[in-house]
Amino acid sequence: MVESKASLTKNSQATGGRDSDPREPMESARVQMRVLAAAIEIQCELDRHLDPTEAADVVTRLIARHLGIDQVWLLWRPAAKASVFRASHHQSVAASDAAEVKLMLESVAEEVGVRGGTAKWPSSDLGQRHATLTLKQLAKRISSAGVTAVSLQDTDGIARGALIVATATDETVDQFLDTVGPLIFGKLSAIERIAPTRVQQWIGSLSSSANRSRRRTGWAVAIIACIVLLLPFSYRVSVELELQPVQRRFVAVGFDGVLKTSNVRPGDQVDSGELLATIDSREIDFQLAGVQAELHQANQERMGLMVEHDFAGSKIAALEVDRLQLQKDLLEFRRGNLEIRSPIDGVVVSGDWKESEGIPMKRGETLFEIAPLGKMRVELAVPEIDYSMVRVDMPVDFYVHALPGKSFAGKIDSVHPRSELRDQQNVFVGEVVVEDPDHLLRPGMKGRATITSTRHTLAWNLFHKAYYLMRNAMRL
Repeated sequence: MVESKASLTKNSQATGGRDSDPREPMESARVQMRVLAAAIEIQCELDRHLDPTEAADVVTRLIARHLGIDQVWLLWRPAAKASVFRASHHQSVAASDAAEVKLMLESVAEEVGVRGGTAKWPSSDLGQRHATLTLKQLAKRISSAGVTAVSLQDTDGIARGALIVATATDETVDQFLDTVGPLIFGKLSAIERIAPTRVQQWIGSLSSSANRSRRRTGWAVAIIACIVLLLPFSYRVSVELELQPVQRRFVAVGFDGVLKTSNVRPGDQVDSGELLATIDSREIDFQLAGVQAELHQANQERMGLMVEHDFAGSKIAALEVDRLQLQKDLLEFRRGNLEIRSPIDGVVVSGDWKESEGIPMKRGETLFEIAPLGKMRVELAVPEIDYSMVRVDMPVDFYVHALPGKSFAGKIDSVHPRSELRDQQNVFVGEVVVEDPDHLLRPGMKGRATITSTRHTLAWNLFHKAYYLMRNAMRL
């Protein structure tokens, strides 16, 4: 696919020297095929590049290789702005001459852009040689037998750049440049449109640096993570909790009666002997008055029988008097104990009778439940999967939702041997007795606790549950 300039020139001479040669059409077709193959290769190579500078380097390198020359320049005016000197292939210009050659190249690009099409030196048209003086000066400066330049123009005829080659004038070179010129212009224009801006390039550079740094950081983090996973840490069991009183005292009605008043509600703090409720005395007063009348009547009957010397009847009457006297004493006792008082210091846990004043009460009916303060029993709901990791005397840290800013500590006093169903979960209840000198805790409060268990590697602490679940699932 790649042919040198000598080969292309030889083919040109063969086609131009013998007009009647029957091989001329075949040779011409071969030249066209080589030019087309070169154009396809240039297009394929440019399709793999997104940077305009890299694309210009590729263009000059491929053109130099296809034409078999050393000096090829591509000048490009990005977005119709200042001209940009892109690249030259193979034989580079000396540093001392680079600035002067660059100015000459820009002059050639400007001149060929004004004229349009292709310009070359030496020109076969003697009348146009004065218009190609810049090409002549460039050829002389770089010691070349000739210079050919092709203007790269958009559809509006605005020159965007020029393709310049240092070689003797040749029809094959002209044909090659005329063919690849529009192709190069179209591809460079497309690359320029999609090329990132300076800001985008800067961001991309930062992203690349960040990616490299991220990879190094990732490896470092992975190594550190492996080391940390092998370090021993105490296994912590997180559980739900509920506070319960260490003991409960129930205050019940001692005898049938009507509730007159209720002085406390659940949550009220009470002292030992404090009045909780009062039973209405009217019914007892009525019963007591009736018993007193019957007792007076029985005494009179007994005395009458004694006067009549009816000793048997008087004995029976005396027993009736004793019965009525005992009944009177009972009513008087009830009359003196109408006030229901707290047996201990504590807080009322249950029993709200404010809205039930005036209703009849039965003997033994519970009025209030009172729990002592200063000490609470913490019930820990240990999940069944963590039961084997919990032992007596293990430290416990906990808090309650009602006091989120305050934490408490204690040790496990006991663990129930039988599981219970709480909130649709099978749990074992562990108990912790905690002192509460400030009386902040109340029965029924809920929260969360952390039990500090035995030490294991961090990897075991994090993944042992998933491992056992997977292993058991595979067994099934």
